Amino acid sequence: MRRQTIPLVVISAIVLFQLLTGLWHIKDPFIDGRYHYNWNPPFWLINAEATNRVGIAHSFFGVVSGVADTPGVGAEATAYYESHPQLIGPLFALWTRVMGYSEWSPRLLSLLLIAGTTLIFFTALRVIFGWRFATGFAAIFVQLPLIFVYGKMLNHEPLVLFFIAVSFWGFVKVIRVAPYGLPLLITGILGMALSDWSGFVFGGLFMLIMLAPPLGRARAIRRAALWICATLLLGLAIFFIQSYLQKASLGVAAPDLGAFMARYMDLWRYRSGQETTIPWHIWLGKELIFVNRNYSLILWIAGMAGLGGALIKKSKLAMSPERMAAVWFFIAIVVGQMFYLVSLKQATFIHLYYQYFFSLPVAFGTVLLLDRIAGSVRSVQNRHRVLLAAAAAITLASGLYSVHVYTRLLTKEMWGDRSDIALVRSLRDLPKDARIIVADNQTALDWFANPNIIYYAGRAPERFTLAEVPHAPYQIVPASMAPALTKLLISGKAYGVAMPTDTLGCSTHFCLLHLHE
Repeated sequence: MRRQTIPLVVISAIVLFQLLTGLWHIKDPFIDGRYHYNWNPPFWLINAEATNRVGIAHSFFGVVSGVADTPGVGAEATAYYESHPQLIGPLFALWTRVMGYSEWSPRLLSLLLIAGTTLIFFTALRVIFGWRFATGFAAIFVQLPLIFVYGKMLNHEPLVLFFIAVSFWGFVKVIRVAPYGLPLLITGILGMALSDWSGFVFGGLFMLIMLAPPLGRARAIRRAALWICATLLLGLAIFFIQSYLQKASLGVAAPDLGAFMARYMDLWRYRSGQETTIPWHIWLGKELIFVNRNYSLILWIAGMAGLGGALIKKSKLAMSPERMAAVWFFIAIVVGQMFYLVSLKQATFIHLYYQYFFSLPVAFGTVLLLDRIAGSVRSVQNRHRVLLAAAAAITLASGLYSVHVYTRLLTKEMWGDRSDIALVRSLRDLPKDARIIVADNQTALDWFANPNIIYYAGRAPERFTLAEVPHAPYQIVPASMAPALTKLLISGKAYGVAMPTDTLGCSTHFCLLHLHE
């Protein structure tokens, strides 16, 4: 095999492996929506269907979250999802027009975005650090538990991660004065800004490292930094204009700028935990638990140590300016992720995957650390072997841990099974105007309070505890209590009048009863 073809073969194998392992459980139903792994994909499927019904252009290239059929007009938007920038809306709506609304559709799109992220980072890192370093990064990155599990959970994060990769590719080209650097950089920054608020944080930090010495001494790099600033302002303008047009289309009076900003400040105060009483030490303990689950504490510490070690004077002198610039890029991601976690205290306390962006510096910093250790080997050839062998060992260990985390999530932590979802699906066959209630304990009621239920049932059943069950023609009750409840209904002891009752179907945990007047 020719030496120049080795990198192509290596990255092709890594990405192919990433895609093949990503197909594991890709067709699984969204069983337990209390976990974000099964909450976000059906949420975006519901919104994509609503967006397609209204029309992408008619939704102002945003996300329709509510729709009604108006006689003589057709489907019209009744609500928009505007708590985040909305690029995911038209992108996923177009995707579903080709791929449909099945369970694997959002998972496959997210998986492809993450695979693209792997490929782009390999390409950019290979230019500066060589193909062996890039191979180590790619191999470790794809086997991180967070990427292995949540890499196929569609949400804003995979989009932002992909555009960070595009930004880094452009960043590398800009500092090397290579063709197409600025267009790539601007594309990545704009993509981040239109995908999520975190994109503005990362974009601003990338701008700062390009303005600071030594990069800021180069006129072309300073100009690129100013382009980043302009692009972020453009992204902000697009968001506000889009929101204004959406509100106007709903007949809602657009608020002035002060009221508009106040709304988002209220949202930030809620997400930042200013209205909660989560002590900081409790929050920190939860984040450490999440770190261990998403990466393992050992690997996360190794990644941070690798980045920190690169800032030591001796290491800085041994690095080329290009490599040092790359180090600062990944440090900026760490700073941005830290800011994101601390500033959104309430959200990060309950969203395990909000540590998504650590994946890049953990993989990069770990390979930096391994490269530094391998550098103590005198023989260059043996040095390369040590680096690849160590990266392979970490990749294997991380991969096994990822399988453990994923299997535990699916089989030990989630509640419910396929038969329960089959029962929920059957609700679509009931009359559209029929009242359907769920009467059960709080665990079951929480299980029914998520987008996956609406995705399968086409509606959201009303939820009541067993102590407050109102009359309704269709009732979902605990399977263990269904026979006794049926007897009570038929005898008239439940509502004071006899109710002929049929059991339309049962699952592992529930039975669907039909009460006749």
